Amino acid sequence: MSDSYVNEEYFKKISQREKVWHFSSDPNTAKFSYDRLIRHLSAARIQMQRITENIALASSPQLQEPELSDIESVKKYFEEARNNYEPIFIDIHFYFVAWVNCQSMMKTLSSLPEFKEAKVYYQSIRKHFDNYGEARNTFEHFHDRLPAGKHNSRVKEVQEPNAGPRKVFGGLNKGNYIFSDKSWDITPSSCEQLEKLVGGFIELIHCSANEACDEFLKKA
Repeated sequence: MSDSYVNEEYFKKISQREKVWHFSSDPNTAKFSYDRLIRHLSAARIQMQRITENIALASSPQLQEPELSDIESVKKYFEEARNNYEPIFIDIHFYFVAWVNCQSMMKTLSSLPEFKEAKVYYQSIRKHFDNYGEARNTFEHFHDRLPAGKHNSRVKEVQEPNAGPRKVFGGLNKGNYIFSDKSWDITPSSCEQLEKLVGGFIELIHCSANEACDEFLKKA
């Protein structure tokens, strides 16, 4: 049995993940980034499910309306409402982190010379990831945006109907996370968009690995 036959049979059976490793100029970087990209996409799915479930839970009529003349009753009502919504913002934060982590792994993979097509594609879609990176920053650089913070000017005043202007330091509105005068989609459709963007990128990574494998077998 010739070596070329052994190679051909072997490479016909290996997974796409193994091809990415075998035919990369930097196998360990490629493997690590590829695996982590899939992991971070999975993390986004998990966070989206948690966000959806927690919003439904917080929106359910489980709190009894307080007696407005009873200050303690009113305080308890708002404290319970706050506790119900707190997990949502925690999950939103890590949902945005998943977007950013996907971007980091895509950037690393596309920097390898054999994945030129993936790099072009990444550059064409990176604005979506930059957008969610900005959302992530509203959590991780929140202190800079406080009234005494050095970047407080980034928090714009928002004019609401029948009310005066105010600065918004985080909230929810019709399926969006809002901060300042900006908003980000946190509905399942945003996760579907992420799936599509990352899926298109991975497909190009696979195509490059397959082409490299075919070229190798021709020379074997």
